[in-house]
Amino acid sequence: MVTAEFFIPHGHCYLWKPELVGLHIVSDALTALAYYSIPLMLVYFVAKRRDVPFNWIFLWFGAFIISCGTTHIMGIWTLWHPNYWLSGLIKAFTAAISLYTAWKLVFLLPQALTMPSAAQFEAVRTEIKERQQAEAALLREKTHLALAQKIAHVGSWEFDFATKKITWSDETFRIYGLAPGQSTPTITEHWQKVHPEDRSVWNKTISQLARGESCQLEFRIVRPDGSIRHIFAQGEPIFNADGQVCKLFGTLLDISDRIAAQERERLVGAISLRIHQSLELQEILNTTVTEVRQFLASDRVLIYRFNPDWSGVVAVESVGANWTAVMGSTLHDPCFGKDYTQLYLQGRVGAIANIHTAGLMPCFVEFLAQFQVTASLTVPILLGEKLWGLLIVHQCRGERHWQSYDIELLQQLATQVAIALQQSELYSRVQAELIERQRTEAALRELTQQEQEKAQQLEQALKELQRTQAQLVQSEKMVSLGHLVAGVAHEINNPT
Repeated sequence: MVTAEFFIPHGHCYLWKPELVGLHIVSDALTALAYYSIPLMLVYFVAKRRDVPFNWIFLWFGAFIISCGTTHIMGIWTLWHPNYWLSGLIKAFTAAISLYTAWKLVFLLPQALTMPSAAQFEAVRTEIKERQQAEAALLREKTHLALAQKIAHVGSWEFDFATKKITWSDETFRIYGLAPGQSTPTITEHWQKVHPEDRSVWNKTISQLARGESCQLEFRIVRPDGSIRHIFAQGEPIFNADGQVCKLFGTLLDISDRIAAQERERLVGAISLRIHQSLELQEILNTTVTEVRQFLASDRVLIYRFNPDWSGVVAVESVGANWTAVMGSTLHDPCFGKDYTQLYLQGRVGAIANIHTAGLMPCFVEFLAQFQVTASLTVPILLGEKLWGLLIVHQCRGERHWQSYDIELLQQLATQVAIALQQSELYSRVQAELIERQRTEAALRELTQQEQEKAQQLEQALKELQRTQAQLVQSEKMVSLGHLVAGVAHEINNPT
């Protein structure tokens, strides 16, 4: 009785009228197609929106709808094939799934009713969007702040008394010579980075902050590489509702460049003043190389004066105790020629961080190595259009990356040295002209005196001549008178 052979196809009920059979076929087929399409979209929705609460109910709805679609397919099948038992079982399965889904929905409905309405969802969505926009704006501001701190070399820090936690900005890490993102140093570790001479005033300032007082401080830190940086710090206490200090907040400004600029200005000003106050060239040059070596903490500073054949002599030198002195040595760089002369005449600066890795010609490396040089900085000393010499700084203990302010300082001092040389040459020329003038004046005075003596002698001779002439005239007169008297006497004695 369960097999199809005991039943007649459902089409007989429709008397096999084509219009009626066709109507049922099309209706059931389209309904089944829709029923099969809906679960696919539900499954896709659940896969994409895993955040939707109780999304499993959509899967049960999908199973129920697929079962319904299958019953419509069986409706078409039984038009020709009387498999009514199979059709009934499918309907029974559909009924079971439908009842289970409905039962689950009964318990789910109260939860669904508590879900926000469409307007509430829209409000939440708007709030989320505004929050995301605010977070994006905050992130942009944070990024801009970090960039501004990096450009201005300004870092920030915060200390929480409750958690004892210290927070540093990325630029604060850079100021201390550390990589951003690593663990923030503790109070003790921070204290150890402060220059030993500034630790007492640093401790005093932190105590002042902890008491709730604002403060400012200039101090020095020592970086892991041993370099010293000058810091200008400002701090402000943050109070809780009870008026107690709960946090400390502050900023750090790296003022090393400003301090170095002030020291450079002081050094250049002092040398310039000495040039204007003193005419002792050797003293000026010795002071220049000594103070430059001290300021740059280098191992050797010298002034090299060229000879006509482009060899040269070390005119002055300041050198550390551990390094070879070359003062007074005549040196000839085999690599130096007309090409380098033209470059230095155009203001070339030779900044070499490491002679062994700078790609220099082997002859130049060998020339520098004999003087224990590892890094060097060279600027020309120009007298008008003439290359007089070079101002050179040597680092012997290791490589050194020369900074722009090092180069600027040396260029300024080379200009001052050139002024001193010009002043010395002018003084020597004026002194030589003065000596020549004095010699000429002395010779002129001597010549004048000689001429005066000659004139006096001539005048004396003239007077003597005049006396002689007068005597001759008188003598002639006396002779004539004698002749006249004699004649008269003769006439008297011999009258005719």
